[in-house]
Amino acid sequence: MKLSEIKQSVTVALMTSIASESEEKSSALLQEVEKQCEVVANYLGEQFMKECMAEAQQCLEDPKRFDQSMEKFKDVGPRFSTEIEEE
Repeated sequence: MKLSEIKQSVTVALMTSIASESEEKSSALLQEVEKQCEVVANYLGEQFMKECMAEAQQCLEDPKRFDQSMEKFKDVGPRFSTEIEEE
């Protein structure tokens, strides 16, 4: 499925879960939504890593790009983050 299709499916599942009078059905739908979100998170994580690897390779092949990347890094630094801010 395409990411947009998964998003639509999850959106409808959430709507159905909220509208459902059956707590059992609602709970089952929410469990499926959680599983689907884990799949999406893994996919996006892999895409992110591939993008970073490609950028690193380009920087290693192009000294100007390398210098630009290192200049940006001075502002960010070697930090680990558990939170993501919107751009």
